[in-house]
Amino acid sequence: MPGVPLYKGQSHSHDIVNGIPWFNTDAFAPPQPWQWGNSARDLLFGPGSWNWDMSGSKSFHMWERLNMNFRADFFDAFNHFNPGNPVANIADTRDGGNPVANSGMITGGDGQRAIQLSLSAKF
Repeated sequence: MPGVPLYKGQSHSHDIVNGIPWFNTDAFAPPQPWQWGNSARDLLFGPGSWNWDMSGSKSFHMWERLNMNFRADFFDAFNHFNPGNPVANIADTRDGGNPVANSGMITGGDGQRAIQLSLSAKF
């Protein structure tokens, strides 16, 4: 709809249980019955992601022929939650369907730290 902002009321919380408002659903209208919608593809942007993967390793010379290598890998080292993309369907009224209740909301995401340790020996 002309003159209506796309991102009105955007929130940067992490409450995916109740949904994070991301884009203004009032800027769009559902298509007429048995018609396709006319909004552009990839018109809106999601929240993006932020991720740091880190590694550290140390080699040890144990005996004359034994070398040991210790390695620690940290995936999402700072344990930052990345919200997913918002629900982009407004309604499917082509066959009499109802409007989508959580359209414009982010209802999922990911981001949890994983640590992997390894020790290898070479003779």
